[in-house]
Amino acid sequence: MWKSIIVALSLGYFSVEDIRKKEIGGLPLVLTAIVGIVLAAGEGIPGDWHVLVRFAPGLFCLLLGWATGEGIGYGDGLMILCLGCFLDLEQLLGVCFAALVLAGVFALVLLFGFHRGRKSRMPFVPFLLAGYGIMLLT
Repeated sequence: MWKSIIVALSLGYFSVEDIRKKEIGGLPLVLTAIVGIVLAAGEGIPGDWHVLVRFAPGLFCLLLGWATGEGIGYGDGLMILCLGCFLDLEQLLGVCFAALVLAGVFALVLLFGFHRGRKSRMPFVPFLLAGYGIMLLT
């Protein structure tokens, strides 16, 4: 219960930051990750490789950000990495998949409906928030 509230509030806060500034602040993100780690430790999650797999999607996004010259922002990868502290792998992959689908549809609308270019930047954290909402509803 607490984790769901913290994740929703964090994604809401970072969504506003991402929309306003087109970047995510480092200190609030680190504090959110620390809270997630403390909550996970309080639940008695074992410290083996199964837990570490939850960080793979975030690490993959960070690697993609580096490979594309930050076509995918580092903040987005760090946000997904942070979500790995709160969600198990299946939940995290569901949230990321829903966010990617929603972002893709929105990008198509911008591309064809509003004649934006391929290089237009758009915030991704609001789509993570929507994906998290979808995951909670299903």
